[in-house]
Amino acid sequence: MVLATACSQSADPSPAPPLPPSTTTPSTSTAPPSTTSTATARPTVPPTASRTLNVSKFAGHTCDSLTPQQVATLGLGGLERLDATTRCRWSQGRTTFDIDLYPDKNTLVLPYQESADHNRAAVFEPFEIRGFPALKRQISPDRRHSSDCNISVALGQDRGIYIAGFGWDTSVDWCAKSVAAAEFVIQNLGG
Repeated sequence: MVLATACSQSADPSPAPPLPPSTTTPSTSTAPPSTTSTATARPTVPPTASRTLNVSKFAGHTCDSLTPQQVATLGLGGLERLDATTRCRWSQGRTTFDIDLYPDKNTLVLPYQESADHNRAAVFEPFEIRGFPALKRQISPDRRHSSDCNISVALGQDRGIYIAGFGWDTSVDWCAKSVAAAEFVIQNLGG
């Protein structure tokens, strides 16, 4: 699986550092990818994280959860950055890329509760990132004019990260970019 698609816009002229070694693995869950028949029932209870990370390390400054080199590797360097309480957003025009850190919310619970709603997620794929349970969802993976992807990762029973990318440039693999960002954030949190 390719982890990131570099955008042509980068404020940093130095070469980007390589992506972290991939630690993404398919989930051991028996749930098949959502690209199969819609008659297949999706799980409604998320898997449990076997360990916990301190997500509050970047509380109040979520954008610091990525280093400048990682931002460049993800192709976000040329986008406008907004650092809010739990969210960091990079955007330009109709392109947005968000990272949300939740020190008190398991980000897998709601997506699993809504798993039967195919309008919320045409794609519903459980997997693991660096040993943590994760979920990839896409609302409209086949739309020709836009692309979207969001990744939720449980970093303990009551904490997690949520990463979402959306843009009108369908050549960008938002899922690869979101998974790579999650790998970076978890690495920077010590996981």
